[in-house]
Order: sequence, then structure tokens, then C-alpha cells
Amino acid sequence: MEKYQSLVKALLLARGDLLRLTRAGGCLVAFALFAFASCEKNEPIDEAKAAGLTTADIFKPMDGRIDLSPEEIMGRNTWKLWSGDNQNFWSRVAQGSTA
Repeated sequence: MEKYQSLVKALLLARGDLLRLTRAGGCLVAFALFAFASCEKNEPIDEAKAAGLTTADIFKPMDGRIDLSPEEIMGRNTWKLWSGDNQNFWSRVAQGSTA
């Protein structure tokens, strides 16, 4: 019985410290939430949109301003970005890899 009484006394003495820790933790969480909520989100500027273009219009002057379907535009953009628009290089690599 005495064992439990000493445990209860220790908890009662530590209660003040626990309340202080709880208050400090609550203030810290409130401050963190306030800090994150007040941060501004800086989105990068899309140069094509700023110029009034869509991303599909970027390579149109390079292709002689021909009209392409949306699927053709996506294919052209993919080819130019992945291959560096260097068809001769990729043709040589493809031929050399089959030998």
C-alpha cells in the first residue's frame, strides 16, 4: 500500500511540470501552424503562358507552322525533347545497336 502512496505523491508533484510541458507544447504547435499557414506559395512563371502561348505552340515555328492534331503535337514535342531533335544521331545508334 505504501508503494502506491509514494507513486501517487510522485505523480501529484510532477503534475505541475506536466501542465507546463503541455502548455509549452500547445504553444509550439500553435506557432508552427501559424507559421506554415502564413507562408506564401510562389509558383514559377510559365513563360509560354505569359506570352499567350500554349505548350503545344512552342515548336510550331520550327515546323513551318503546319497544323497538327493534338496527338501529333504531343508526339512531336516528345520526340524533340527526348531526342534533342537529332534524328541522325538516334538513327545511327539504332543501326549500331542491331549489329
